[in-house]
Amino acid sequence: MLTTAQQQQGRKTLLWFGLFNSLSFTLVTGNMISLYLLRLGSSTALIGLVASFVYFSSFFLIPGRFLVPRVGVMRLFAWAWFLRYMAILPILVAPLFVVTGQENVAFYLVAGGVFLFQMIRGMGIVANTPMFTGFASQATRGHFISQFQMIAAVVSIISGTLIAVLLGPDAAVGRYLLFLGSGIAFGLVGAGLLFTLPELEGYRDTTQKPIRTVFKSALQDTRFRFFLGTFFVVAVTTGIGRSFMVLFAKQAYGFSDSMTFFMLATGNVGTFLAGYLGSVLLDRLGARPLILFSLITFLTGLLIATFILPLAGGFIIPLMALVFLCTAFGFTGGENSFQAYFFGLTPPEERLDRGVLYFFTLGAGGTLGAVTGGYLISVLELVLPLLRVYQLFFTVVIVLLIFGLFLIQRLPTLGAEPFRDTLGVIFSLRDLRAVTFVSKLEQSTTVAEERSALRHLSLNPSDRVIESLIDRISSPSYVVRVDALDAIQERPLTPVVQEALIMHLSAGQHTTASRAARILGLKGSTAAIEPLRRCLSSDDMLLAGRAAIALCRLGDTESLPSIRDMLIAPATGTTVLYAAAALQIGGTADDIVVLLDVALHRSLPEYVVDEVILSLAALLHFNDWFYPRYVQFTRGEAVDDIIASLEPPPLPGGLTWPEQEVAPRVRFLLDAYETWKQENTNHG
Repeated sequence: MLTTAQQQQGRKTLLWFGLFNSLSFTLVTGNMISLYLLRLGSSTALIGLVASFVYFSSFFLIPGRFLVPRVGVMRLFAWAWFLRYMAILPILVAPLFVVTGQENVAFYLVAGGVFLFQMIRGMGIVANTPMFTGFASQATRGHFISQFQMIAAVVSIISGTLIAVLLGPDAAVGRYLLFLGSGIAFGLVGAGLLFTLPELEGYRDTTQKPIRTVFKSALQDTRFRFFLGTFFVVAVTTGIGRSFMVLFAKQAYGFSDSMTFFMLATGNVGTFLAGYLGSVLLDRLGARPLILFSLITFLTGLLIATFILPLAGGFIIPLMALVFLCTAFGFTGGENSFQAYFFGLTPPEERLDRGVLYFFTLGAGGTLGAVTGGYLISVLELVLPLLRVYQLFFTVVIVLLIFGLFLIQRLPTLGAEPFRDTLGVIFSLRDLRAVTFVSKLEQSTTVAEERSALRHLSLNPSDRVIESLIDRISSPSYVVRVDALDAIQERPLTPVVQEALIMHLSAGQHTTASRAARILGLKGSTAAIEPLRRCLSSDDMLLAGRAAIALCRLGDTESLPSIRDMLIAPATGTTVLYAAAALQIGGTADDIVVLLDVALHRSLPEYVVDEVILSLAALLHFNDWFYPRYVQFTRGEAVDDIIASLEPPPLPGGLTWPEQEVAPRVRFLLDAYETWKQENTNHG
């Protein structure tokens, strides 16, 4: 079991690995190999076959699993990534055989090199599941997977754009060799980083069961079996989409190599968006709704390619870019979300073994899609124009994808939010920003980071931040609790918020419970009256005082005797201050005598007496009118001068005080202050 520090450092190393691995992926695999084969004169069927090797590699998980107890899961990963780049080196000499008229030898070298590359990769990807579970906790796993994918997408966008510029409209084979060689070099650097990672020792003993037993046990699980069947259907469609979009652009519409790579760069924007959404939503909303959204986006791209693009006229380039963006978003987001769903569906102790079956399913579906798709296109292009070939081809994929969507809707939710609610978050900038900052809050490791996220959340009106705000009012940091409560104060008082604040009245005594009491009073929480009454006797003076104010705001007349006792009983100036402020809000005429006694006969700080005088003014119904005159008085203006300039204050209902009663009452209050001052001076 790795320590938290080892997990954090491991994730950083893996993200750097992801950067170099993505550079290598762009330059050595997938679309670059397809274009390289086209340049060498290959058929579509061979390109489809070679494209299927990435999926066929999944079948080599079994020998990889066999090696885990002997080598270690992360060491196996590192050695596999190193050896696969050594195995693909022969593709660099393939053009020599084309020049000498031995095209078949060239094709065998490329196909064989790619096959060995993917075969060794298949042994290494047994580490995929342990990597994302060993270096990330359950709360951060979806974020880490998507963050890994986002880095890959950004690197692919930048490198793909540069390749498009450097390839030119009709690149020579030599330029492809330069890119392929650079990709191999970047891949070796990435493999070197893997050797620095700590070993996940706990996985050595999880691969001892015979693979037949593992498969039999997994397939007896009805939910897991249905999940694999659904995943297989989707893997067929994504295998087709990933393998033939490049050929669609080049063959059906005659795009140049450079323009095709510009389309791929646009597609990587979709990959980045899928990674971003996954990083902020997977851990919060669940995997199933994001699977649905990703594949509906994929379906949208296929519908545009099949039915709208042929009618595009002068809008072919932007529409083709949209097709690449939607399809890349779809199969990337779908695969990320399916993997997160797999983690949620599978017990931790079975993830490595069932992960083999998961990747088998991905490999079988992808291989079937790529190989069948390549041969289908080769047959159809003998009798139909290429544009019609791809229209018919994509129509078949659309039908399969719709069937897959139907199956996905029958998957267990695993606690995920409804699809409609997920759409509401994705298409609401407010909610999406809220969830983004919630994700930052949950990933924060310092008080400063938590406070920064909380400040952003306090300005966001989305209801989706409440759970995280409530969680932070139990933080060990005082300032974090304060920020969380300040943010909660800006929210509606839902039952969940009310319950959390009431619980905090006892849990947060002597720290931030007083803030919870204030919020409950401001929000009109009648359910908090009884808990607030109990707080009046708390030895947390600030809590008792703010509870008194909250109860008066709530109109709780039954608490008035207890609040008066806070004035009469021996207490600190803080208690008297808050009790006077409370009576200023909810007191009655009966409290005038008590307050006057406090003002005249108690040795209290001046700031407390100020509040008592203002409370008396409130009970005499002219506090707002009296306040500015009292400010003049405290700044040294003579009582007679203040009284000489008085005008009658307004009363409720539009009435005014009789003029003859104003001056005596004001003099009464100011004389009370003077009496207190004289008494305290004499006492001193």
